Amino acid sequence: MEKNIKRYESICDNDPSQNNINNLEVAKQEYELLQDYIVRGCIVRSRINWYENGEKNSKYFLNLEKTRRGKTAVRRIYDSTGKVTVNPRSLINELRDYYQTLYSNHNSEEGEEFASDFLENPNVPSLSNKSKMTCEGLLTCAECFEALKMFPNSKTPGNDKLTAKFYKTL
Repeated sequence: MEKNIKRYESICDNDPSQNNINNLEVAKQEYELLQDYIVRGCIVRSRINWYENGEKNSKYFLNLEKTRRGKTAVRRIYDSTGKVTVNPRSLINELRDYYQTLYSNHNSEEGEEFASDFLENPNVPSLSNKSKMTCEGLLTCAECFEALKMFPNSKTPGNDKLTAKFYKTL
């Protein structure tokens, strides 16, 4: 966008016709719309409760977003020896090892035995036909909205960090 504006400015400097001036104005308006879109995204991600229309203090919202992002990062963790680790490389290694162990198949035989015992059990309860019909099919907007209404306003129903209050106002 900025390259387009510079290109149209140089064209207008050489040939200031009405068509070239109009092209420059259109490029500037598109750039402003893009900047407004970026600032609105920063405002939403920074979870600000107030914002006055016409305010274009994007640096404030960018800094606020950056500070809040820093609060969600893991800064220290207990390592395998029980000591607190603050070294970023050690943090990454500890987290990798934890999740690698968590999701490895070291107990696959025990899990297979449990699964076969459970699935081969004739006393496993099953759903009635009415319950099956309730569970089948796509969710409707009304069902989703009813579930959202039960959510507390300050909680986020997803991983996008947007609160339930945000979705309720849409």
